[in-house]
Amino acid sequence: MVREAAAPMVDLNTTPLIDVMLVLLIIFMIAAPLMSHKLPLPNQAPGPDPATIPARHEITVEAIGNQVRLTLDGELMSESMLASRLQIAGRMPAKEQAEFRISAAEDVRFETVASLMAMGKRAGVARVGLD
Repeated sequence: MVREAAAPMVDLNTTPLIDVMLVLLIIFMIAAPLMSHKLPLPNQAPGPDPATIPARHEITVEAIGNQVRLTLDGELMSESMLASRLQIAGRMPAKEQAEFRISAAEDVRFETVASLMAMGKRAGVARVGLD
């Protein structure tokens, strides 16, 4: 009585895989109706009227030797004149203030641009940026 060696079983047992898939199917069937509920969002007011959008002023900074040349919208001015213009703009409510954009040449020192930005903030200008 010689017994033959049984061949190893090579089939994949798919029963646990089917069980997991059925559990996931039930979970998604329960969760899907819950995800379709929408949250009521408040209607946003339309944007501001283009006529009421504040103006934009361009501050240009150029270095000529050791001196700095400042222009506001193409008008040459000293640092004190620019400071007074910024103070006038800073007295207005923040929503009505114009935006001041600083455009500096490559050879202008960083400290100069930083001092102009600080000057605008000290004057109360809400929006001072760089170009």
